[in-house]
Amino acid sequence: MNNRMSIVAGLALLAGASATLAPDTLHAAGDKASAVGASGPAGTAPRPMKKRAGPPEVAPVVIGSVRYEPLLGGKARGLGQNGGDIVARDAKTGAELWTLRVYKIDYAANMEPDKQDIYITSLDVAPDGRSLLVTDERGRRWRVDTEARTATPE
Repeated sequence: MNNRMSIVAGLALLAGASATLAPDTLHAAGDKASAVGASGPAGTAPRPMKKRAGPPEVAPVVIGSVRYEPLLGGKARGLGQNGGDIVARDAKTGAELWTLRVYKIDYAANMEPDKQDIYITSLDVAPDGRSLLVTDERGRRWRVDTEARTATPE
């Protein structure tokens, strides 16, 4: 009987602990991510997710007849990095007009490359009406002169 009470008390303790878990703390659990407490399962340290989340969704910006948007999958296009590039498209047809490297990503050889990608998080039309304001995941900002096709840090 004493063992049963210990088991019931242990389950009650676990049930109470699960109510205090932070739902936004994600950790790897096999092939799927699941929420676990700050101390991890059974008092162990939490395991970080193996893959980072994909690039954030960023709404395109239209200036005149040109639509500007972050270029995704730059490595697949031979550009050497994922993130930091924008693409200009004809606003009516969607045809690509040109691309521009807004910022360079320096990849460290001793880290997984996908964890080092730095994506654009916002595109806005500057007050002058002809430039773009670009912000990345680190909060850095650039001004893109869409006529000269140049980017300068803000």
